[in-house]
Amino acid sequence: MTRLASVGLDAKNTLCIWDWKRGKILATATGHSDRIFDVSWDPFQQNRLVSCGVKHIKFWSLCGNALTPKRGIFGKTGDLQTILCVASAKDDLTYSGALNGDIYVWKLLNLIRTVQAAHGAGIFSMYSCEEGFATGGRDGCIRLWDADFKPITKIDLREAEQGYKGTQQQDITLQT
Repeated sequence: MTRLASVGLDAKNTLCIWDWKRGKILATATGHSDRIFDVSWDPFQQNRLVSCGVKHIKFWSLCGNALTPKRGIFGKTGDLQTILCVASAKDDLTYSGALNGDIYVWKLLNLIRTVQAAHGAGIFSMYSCEEGFATGGRDGCIRLWDADFKPITKIDLREAEQGYKGTQQQDITLQT
């Protein structure tokens, strides 16, 4: 694939899809009225991407040069709040990290589960693989989870020998 998704810092937080090899814009759309913090392609559905930010999560489909958003439905499973990061998985599942330290599990557009207090503060980064998940947060911790979000281990960078005082995780990735 030669597509790249970007979010502008303009008033509309414009979402652009680019053919990065040719340097051409393939599609644009108004991202959201509030700030967007993350955008990610769904590796299991080539024309689907997810964006999130201040009190929203959107699931996008790309058809030709048209981007169509659908808002995530929080329902009664979790509180409407700021979403800081997203990760996709098989079976139409999406995972998101919230400002309050919760992890939200989405099936298509619907919030189906909340993992409460996964971190002591906002979750800035999340990585998903078949074996489970890695998350990094404002609390200075990296946490590893199994596929059912049972904790495997916690690395507190504030206490690690090579850690730094005041360290917070901005992004995380795993090689499996």
